Amino acid sequence: MAVLTATELYNNFQQDETKANGLYLDKVVLVKGVVGEIAQTDSTLTIQLQSGDIAGGINCSLVVQENSKKLLPVRGSTVAVKGKCTGYLVDVNLVDGVLE
Repeated sequence: MAVLTATELYNNFQQDETKANGLYLDKVVLVKGVVGEIAQTDSTLTIQLQSGDIAGGINCSLVVQENSKKLLPVRGSTVAVKGKCTGYLVDVNLVDGVLE
């Protein structure tokens, strides 16, 4: 499993998307970064990790479990998210994520 910062992962896709797809697409990665945005529904939590580039970041979709007592992160905090990379379209997208 690859362990990267949000900036490293975003830059890898921005610089050479084909190479980055070979390294990360459909693979589980652990990404550490600063929370920029948070959106929550009843069943999902989406966290946007800042990449250092105003054009995009790392979009992490997490499943919220009813029994989960973990505190949700706040904007500006640093978190680590483990999830499956599904590619790059303005943002790098991770799905089925969990907070580490």
